[in-house]
Amino acid sequence: MFVAKDQQQKICFALFQVILIQYKRRSVSIFEELLLLTIFLFIQLDALKRTVDRTNQDLESTRTQVSQLKKDIIDKQGRLREMVEIRETLNEKLKVATEAQLSAEELATRMDELMEAEEKRQKVCSHFPSYIVHPLIAE
Repeated sequence: MFVAKDQQQKICFALFQVILIQYKRRSVSIFEELLLLTIFLFIQLDALKRTVDRTNQDLESTRTQVSQLKKDIIDKQGRLREMVEIRETLNEKLKVATEAQLSAEELATRMDELMEAEEKRQKVCSHFPSYIVHPLIAE
């Protein structure tokens, strides 16, 4: 059943019902039939206006949401660019640190080799007097 919002709609609906009942009994004149059709069209028009209003509200709401989503996309793209730059910077730092670590490891390996060579030299030279092995030390 149709529920009217204001008094005029209630009156139109009541007239529509009266004329509809008479129409069903076939005791309606051409004028009443046209009136019935007019009232019916006004009721339909009112319903369509409400539908259009709701659709406009939904459209505006959707437009607002789309605008917000576009703004969010732009913000997130900016944040993504920042994160990519940070990642690239960190990758460069990692590369430098890895190279420095390799250099330190290579240096440590070289020092170990020098130390082993010195230990071997000292073992070999331990049989000789120190002034022969190290003439500067002997002085």
